[in-house]
Amino acid sequence: MEAELWSFLWAVESISSLRYERVVFESSSYLAGEAILRPSLFPQFNDMLQDIRDKLSFFRLWTVAFAHIEGNRCAEAIATSVTRDHRYSSYIAHAGPFWLASELQEEALGEDQ
Repeated sequence: MEAELWSFLWAVESISSLRYERVVFESSSYLAGEAILRPSLFPQFNDMLQDIRDKLSFFRLWTVAFAHIEGNRCAEAIATSVTRDHRYSSYIAHAGPFWLASELQEEALGEDQ
Protein backbone atom coordinates (compact mmCIF):
# COMPACT_ATOMS: atom_id res chain seq x y z
CA MET A 1 0.00 0.00 0.00
CA GLU A 2 2.92 2.34 0.54
CA ALA A 3 3.64 2.33 -3.21
CA GLU A 4 0.02 3.26 -3.96
CA LEU A 5 0.23 6.18 -1.52
CA TRP A 6 3.48 7.41 -3.08
CA SER A 7 1.75 7.24 -6.46
CA PHE A 8 -1.19 9.17 -5.10
CA LEU A 9 1.11 11.83 -3.65
CA TRP A 10 2.82 12.17 -7.04
CA ALA A 11 -0.58 12.46 -8.75
CA VAL A 12 -1.77 15.16 -6.34
CA GLU A 13 1.43 17.14 -6.81
CA SER A 14 1.24 16.78 -10.60
CA ILE A 15 -2.41 17.81 -10.86
CA SER A 16 -1.96 20.73 -8.49
CA SER A 17 0.73 22.11 -10.79
CA LEU A 18 -1.93 22.29 -13.52
CA ARG A 19 -4.02 24.56 -11.24
CA TYR A 20 -7.26 22.62 -11.40
CA GLU A 21 -9.68 23.52 -8.63
CA ARG A 22 -12.00 20.50 -8.72
CA VAL A 23 -10.54 17.01 -9.13
CA VAL A 24 -11.67 13.40 -8.95
CA PHE A 25 -8.78 11.06 -8.27
CA GLU A 26 -9.37 7.45 -9.27
CA SER A 27 -7.41 4.57 -7.85
CA SER A 28 -7.47 0.85 -8.46
CA SER A 29 -6.34 0.44 -4.84
CA TYR A 30 -9.42 0.49 -2.64
CA LEU A 31 -7.27 0.57 0.52
CA ALA A 32 -5.23 3.56 -0.63
CA GLY A 33 -8.45 5.48 -1.25
CA GLU A 34 -9.79 4.52 2.16
CA ALA A 35 -6.53 5.60 3.79
CA ILE A 36 -6.77 9.03 2.19
CA LEU A 37 -10.44 9.44 3.07
CA ARG A 38 -10.13 7.97 6.59
CA PRO A 39 -6.51 8.39 7.69
CA SER A 40 -7.22 7.61 11.35
CA LEU A 41 -7.72 3.95 10.34
CA PHE A 42 -4.18 3.78 8.95
CA PRO A 43 -1.89 5.20 11.67
CA GLN A 44 1.18 3.45 10.22
CA PHE A 45 1.01 5.87 7.26
CA ASN A 46 0.18 8.96 9.29
CA ASP A 47 3.03 11.18 8.03
CA MET A 48 2.47 10.37 4.36
CA LEU A 49 -1.30 10.70 4.64
CA GLN A 50 -0.92 14.07 6.36
CA ASP A 51 1.33 15.22 3.52
CA ILE A 52 -1.24 14.06 0.94
CA ARG A 53 -4.13 15.71 2.76
CA ASP A 54 -2.16 18.95 3.17
CA LYS A 55 -1.64 19.05 -0.60
CA LEU A 56 -5.29 18.15 -1.25
CA SER A 57 -6.39 21.12 0.85
CA PHE A 58 -5.26 23.45 -1.95
CA PHE A 59 -8.03 22.13 -4.21
CA ARG A 60 -11.43 23.74 -3.87
CA LEU A 61 -13.12 20.35 -4.25
CA TRP A 62 -11.64 16.86 -4.46
CA THR A 63 -12.66 13.27 -4.02
CA VAL A 64 -11.19 9.80 -4.36
CA ALA A 65 -13.04 7.09 -6.25
CA PHE A 66 -12.28 3.41 -6.65
CA ALA A 67 -11.94 2.28 -10.26
CA HIS A 68 -11.41 -1.28 -11.42
CA ILE A 69 -8.19 -1.46 -13.38
CA GLU A 70 -10.04 -3.01 -16.34
CA GLY A 71 -12.31 0.03 -16.50
CA ASN A 72 -9.49 2.53 -16.71
CA ARG A 73 -7.24 1.38 -19.53
CA CYS A 74 -5.84 4.85 -20.18
CA ALA A 75 -4.56 5.27 -16.64
CA GLU A 76 -3.03 1.80 -16.77
CA ALA A 77 -1.36 2.56 -20.12
CA ILE A 78 0.07 5.82 -18.79
CA ALA A 79 1.37 4.13 -15.64
CA THR A 80 2.95 1.36 -17.69
CA SER A 81 4.64 3.82 -20.04
CA VAL A 82 5.94 5.89 -17.13
CA THR A 83 7.54 2.91 -15.40
CA ARG A 84 8.68 1.10 -18.54
CA ASP A 85 10.23 4.18 -20.15
CA HIS A 86 11.48 5.73 -16.87
CA ARG A 87 9.46 8.91 -17.42
CA TYR A 88 9.59 10.40 -13.96
CA SER A 89 8.53 13.89 -15.02
CA SER A 90 4.99 14.45 -16.19
CA TYR A 91 4.66 14.33 -19.94
CA ILE A 92 0.88 14.04 -20.02
CA ALA A 93 0.38 17.77 -19.39
CA HIS A 94 2.23 18.61 -22.61
CA ALA A 95 -0.36 17.18 -25.03
CA GLY A 96 0.57 13.64 -24.03
CA PRO A 97 2.17 10.91 -26.08
CA PHE A 98 0.85 10.27 -29.60
CA TRP A 99 -0.80 6.94 -28.67
CA LEU A 100 -2.86 8.46 -25.84
CA ALA A 101 -5.41 10.25 -28.05
CA SER A 102 -6.65 7.00 -29.61
CA GLU A 103 -6.74 5.29 -26.18
CA LEU A 104 -8.86 8.11 -24.78
CA GLN A 105 -11.20 7.99 -27.77
CA GLU A 106 -11.69 4.24 -27.46
CA GLU A 107 -12.29 4.44 -23.73
CA ALA A 108 -14.77 7.32 -24.15
CA LEU A 109 -16.71 5.28 -26.68
CA GLY A 110 -16.61 2.21 -24.45
CA GLU A 111 -14.83 0.12 -27.03
CA ASP A 112 -13.01 -3.03 -25.97
CA GLN A 113 -9.67 -3.93 -27.39
